Amino acid sequence: MAIVAGTEAPEPLLEVEVAEKIARLLRQHGYHITTKESAKYLLSCWFGMDSGQTYTGMMPVYEPGDIVSTHMRSSSGRWKTVTTQLPGYTYYMPYSYTIFPKYLSLTLYDNKLFAESKSEDHHEAIIWRCTGINADYSTDLRWRLNHLLIACFKYFGKDTYKQKLIHLSDHNSDVKELAQIRPR
Repeated sequence: MAIVAGTEAPEPLLEVEVAEKIARLLRQHGYHITTKESAKYLLSCWFGMDSGQTYTGMMPVYEPGDIVSTHMRSSSGRWKTVTTQLPGYTYYMPYSYTIFPKYLSLTLYDNKLFAESKSEDHHEAIIWRCTGINADYSTDLRWRLNHLLIACFKYFGKDTYKQKLIHLSDHNSDVKELAQIRPR
């Protein structure tokens, strides 16, 4: 199997790193990595990060009023303490946060059909396709790619028939192990 990794904005070092991580995951699935010319299969990887979507607004915050205690004489002539909650107030606090979508798309092709294909998208050569998406506050695409790779390879070569929601923490051992792989 051969690996081709790319990004929208050229990132040669990151592309090499991701290709090496994919090679590691493929070897764990029993595949042998070779050159594009001699490979039976071609795995194309495309990844990137959106510039982000900023959300702003006003959030109501309620502040309760003070509690006041007073002494009063009851109708029977005794003193008693009466506690009253004074009215509170609401003010509006502005907020703003940005979410950065990150994506990883893997497409497995029959390399012979890919080479013979005349269409730009090579759809007739596709064997399997997976797209992983993550959206969070972080701008660290490099770190999040580890999560996306682990999630995508969980179902490598399988048809899941529907979208899968996969939760991987930053403490996941597979993610940490994959993060250790750096380009030579």
